[in-house]
Amino acid sequence: MMVGNPTPRPYWTPDAPVVRLTEQERTSYREQIRELVAGASLTFTWLIRQLSDEGLMTDKYEMSATLSGVRTGDKADEILRRSLDILHRYQMRMGSCGEP
Repeated sequence: MMVGNPTPRPYWTPDAPVVRLTEQERTSYREQIRELVAGASLTFTWLIRQLSDEGLMTDKYEMSATLSGVRTGDKADEILRRSLDILHRYQMRMGSCGEP
C-alpha cells in the first residue's frame, strides 16, 4: 500500500499554438543542429541547459530520441525549433566577437 501523495509528473504544454514541422523540415533541423553543435565544439548537455534556461525542460534521452527522429510531436518540434534558434544566436554572438 502506498503512503503519501505521489509527485505529479510535469507534462509539457506549449505557451502558444504549435505549428507542426513537416518530415522534411524535421530532417533538415536535425541535420543543422548536429552540424552546428559539432562545428562550434559544443555539447548536447550545453544545448539542453540552454533549452532549460528558456523554460523548455528536456533530458538527454528525449533530446537523443528527437534528434534521431524516434520522438515526434509538438514537444519534439518545439525542441528542434528552439535548439536551432539557440544555435543560430550563439553563432551570431561568437561570429561577431572573433573574426575581423
